[in-house]
Amino acid sequence: MHAPVSRTARHRNDHERTGLGVRPARAAYRSITALIEHWNGASWSVVSSPRVGHGAFLSAVMAISSNDVWAAGSNNSSGVLMEHWNGTSWSVVSSPAFTNVGPIRGISADASNDVWAIGTATTLHWNGQTWSQVPAPSTFRGNAVTALSPTNVWAAGSRSREHHWKQSRTGMARAGRLSLA
Repeated sequence: MHAPVSRTARHRNDHERTGLGVRPARAAYRSITALIEHWNGASWSVVSSPRVGHGAFLSAVMAISSNDVWAAGSNNSSGVLMEHWNGTSWSVVSSPAFTNVGPIRGISADASNDVWAIGTATTLHWNGQTWSQVPAPSTFRGNAVTALSPTNVWAAGSRSREHHWKQSRTGMARAGRLSLA
């Protein structure tokens, strides 16, 4: 991996070049980690949050109240990064429901015990005590979710087309599209 730089080479063995160039990422790189900011009506400020490692990011946030806020995204270890604000501090929330789950792209809630998170072929639900996986079509790629009530939740994203292939004497032949709905 290489990171862009904008400086002049100082050593023969240094891969930097004058102007915008490239150098090995091991020499220097920008650290990317999750960031949370709060708007107080006049300005944004960074809010202290747990150290979650390089490459972690948050892509969605949902405030139920001033002391009940969820932020979701991805980290390098489990795939899901879920954080909760209790009015005083942020904490990382872990759950067995996050096993084999990809990044979360959207989160919504209509109450403290009805929080929904969505990602690639992933739907998660918080009932006020625990997170659980909710079955979703394997072709669904979720990007956004809105919860209006426990029985009225909307999700948006895309779906992949799956085709059924059959073996023939001359090789593989497309037999048709599988029904997605």
